[in-house]
Amino acid sequence: MGELYMVRRPFPAYANLPADRGRLLELSGARNDEKLVRLGFLEPFTKKAKLRELPMCGVCGAYFAEEGFLTTHGDLHHARHAAEPLRVNFPMDGMDGLATSRDTNITGRIGIDVTGDAEERRLDREVPLYMDKTAATLRG
Repeated sequence: MGELYMVRRPFPAYANLPADRGRLLELSGARNDEKLVRLGFLEPFTKKAKLRELPMCGVCGAYFAEEGFLTTHGDLHHARHAAEPLRVNFPMDGMDGLATSRDTNITGRIGIDVTGDAEERRLDREVPLYMDKTAATLRG
């Protein structure tokens, strides 16, 4: 197997495979491979582990960097029931930003994310894209 890359920021698909966060992929030489790495959607997987030691989906055979990513993948693609909508903790007075959680036992008012962008905002905080490396920015 060639060099592995980890999906740092999820996107719809790579080579007809779901590109879920934490999934390990071998690049196929597609014309957008360089852009996916440069902008931060993918990053080289540097953990020194044998493939058989990494978490693997028992349904589709996908490998993941960590168990948590595998669990999320299973919930999204292989769950027997529809995923529960993401619950959003609305900030209390004096708090900035939104804290997201699937746990309903958190302090504050709970609502359901109907716009679908709560997950995107969380990803922007946790794994921001490298917007300073876009083609337009690099041209100056």
